[in-house]
Amino acid sequence: MTNVWQLGEGWVASVLAALLLDTREGASSRGGDLAKLPTAAVQNKPEADKLIDAAVEVVAQLKGVAMALPSAGGAAGGAVVDSAALDAFAEKVTGSNGVLAATARFVLNELGVAAPAPEESEDENVAVVAAVEAELGSDWPKQVAPRFDANKAILFDDRWASAREDLARAYYDNDPAALNSSFIGLGKTIAAEAQWFANESESEELKAAFQKAGSEALEQVASNKNASRYANDIAIVTGVSPNSIAAQVVEGLLAGGATVVATSHSFKPSIKAWAKQAYREHATGNAKLWLVPANLSSYRDVDALVDWVGHEQKKTSGATTTILKPAWEPTLFFPFAAPPVHGTLADSGDLFESQARLMLWGVERAIAGFSHIGADTNVQHKLHVVLPGSPNRGVFGGDGAYGEVKSAFDAIVNRTRAEKVWSSRVTFAHPKIGWVRSTGLMGGNDPLVAVVERHGIHTYSTAQIAAKLLDLCTAESREQALKAPLDVDLTGGLGSGPIDIKALRAEAMADAEKEAAAASSQETDGPVAGQSTGLSDSSRGQQIKGAAHPDRHQAGPGRSQRLGQRHRQAGRRNRHRLRR
Repeated sequence: MTNVWQLGEGWVASVLAALLLDTREGASSRGGDLAKLPTAAVQNKPEADKLIDAAVEVVAQLKGVAMALPSAGGAAGGAVVDSAALDAFAEKVTGSNGVLAATARFVLNELGVAAPAPEESEDENVAVVAAVEAELGSDWPKQVAPRFDANKAILFDDRWASAREDLARAYYDNDPAALNSSFIGLGKTIAAEAQWFANESESEELKAAFQKAGSEALEQVASNKNASRYANDIAIVTGVSPNSIAAQVVEGLLAGGATVVATSHSFKPSIKAWAKQAYREHATGNAKLWLVPANLSSYRDVDALVDWVGHEQKKTSGATTTILKPAWEPTLFFPFAAPPVHGTLADSGDLFESQARLMLWGVERAIAGFSHIGADTNVQHKLHVVLPGSPNRGVFGGDGAYGEVKSAFDAIVNRTRAEKVWSSRVTFAHPKIGWVRSTGLMGGNDPLVAVVERHGIHTYSTAQIAAKLLDLCTAESREQALKAPLDVDLTGGLGSGPIDIKALRAEAMADAEKEAAAASSQETDGPVAGQSTGLSDSSRGQQIKGAAHPDRHQAGPGRSQRLGQRHRQAGRRNRHRLRR
């Protein structure tokens, strides 16, 4: 069929069906014979070929086409040529090492003309690696390696459980400070437990703390302005680490009842421990905290984070499907992710490239991605971005691309007027943040704070500046941002004039020397000159420490009284268990 008739697989199937069906003996129930082909058994190959030819003609009649054997077919007496053999023959004649090529090389050699040498093909991968190392640095692949993994995301939403633990710890440790966390809106169960502990406590201070916790638990979240401040918000905060501005912002959002997605590049145990403690101490109402790993220097991670936020996350086990996370339309975005910045203009190149990629271009990509979520279904939705600007545009020097990035933030805000393709779903607050103490950027200059403030520059703690930033997220602020981006001065006077860090450092060192000299003078003026105290330096230190705490000798009886009180409390608890 394929060699002689040169027919395809469809014809082969049809002919086989004709051979099976049209060689049946007997009469059809609709009249006539079943057989349309000879029914006698074939005895040799020519008879088989003749039967197949007849079957082809029957199928052709049914399809309404005319069929004839090809002129080169086997039935016409021609030979079938093997295509593989034909290819081999062509290679011997016209191939690179065939007769023609060999003859050509021989003729060129006889004429004294050398055949052109083939160019060595350069490995494209090697060329790409060399280009990347030259332009972006040898560690660039590591810098942009993705870290986001939805399976590693951690959800903290168990304030009801940690609240019960706080109640028990406060009672058994006799520590009212354990109840400093918020209990607002935790419900009747927590309120009842707090009241039970209050009834069992002998300490008036502890009893009052339990009663306060119970009262808060019965309080409706919606009736408390501070606890419901961000109750309807989905906030994205990047670059969190303990004691950072981002961490303080997360804690403030949790205190306002928000659902917060916090990203961390390192995802170290210390970050997870901070997240657990932050949720425990600050969450109110239905606040939730998601902690996810992400390298926002990687555009792949930026896109993956946007996709994760905007889509529902499910887990299917057998016939059961569990919703791990609903699809969100984020309402607040705080881009704080930043690398350690260093380097002068002379270091520009791959160093500045990596810093700007994280602090600027990744931020732009994230703003566009988060704002686009829900564009097809919720056309009125707005993403409010708190873009942390700075008056430091090279004021200190040696801080890499920081100044250029902060200048570029001005351009991002200005684009909102011209690029409506994305800005129609975004509002901006663009505060210029001044000197913040104990941060990764400014912490090294903390010894200069007293000198700087003496020169009229106000400095902020991380908690103070976070409170200022959260004030830019109120309903009133967002309503105002609909008209124009909020340009807020939080510089504290930084940037209003040139700053000489070297001079400030010299002044701080002079102050330290004066203080040391004054302290030394006080020590020498203590005993009479030339009179020995009879004490070694270590003994003198112990004497000074003892003098600083005149009531230390009262510690013994006080401790015994506290131990006795604990024993009495333990006895009452045991009697209560027996009664139960």
